Amino acid sequence: MKLIGGHYTPEGSIGLQVFRSIDFGGRRIVIKKAHTGPDREGIAREAACLVRLEDSRFAPNLYRQSLDEIVQEDLGDSEPVNNGEKFRQEGVRLLWDLRKAEIRHGDLSFVNVVISDDATIAIELPPVL
Repeated sequence: MKLIGGHYTPEGSIGLQVFRSIDFGGRRIVIKKAHTGPDREGIAREAACLVRLEDSRFAPNLYRQSLDEIVQEDLGDSEPVNNGEKFRQEGVRLLWDLRKAEIRHGDLSFVNVVISDDATIAIELPPVL
């Protein structure tokens, strides 16, 4: 298991940890572990967003959820955009699916979007529904 992200609370304790790993079935996964009440609420809201988007192709699959942890599909790292028009169309579809699911993302910056084979997928879904 490799630590790939997270944050500390203003008091200096661990708030959230994000790990990359492989599960027993060989799937690449991301594990988000919350250590504080606000972070537990945040991952619960993120899991709710993943459930809302499970029929779209614009969010990682949610594999497991508990009170302080979610396990989701690891989409890997972004690739360069090779087809600008396809990328634009995928971005519009992503925005449409988020709107249809009544999700306001709030931060579709490069660190929160994975581009793979010119498909656009939102990650780090928001704590806002």
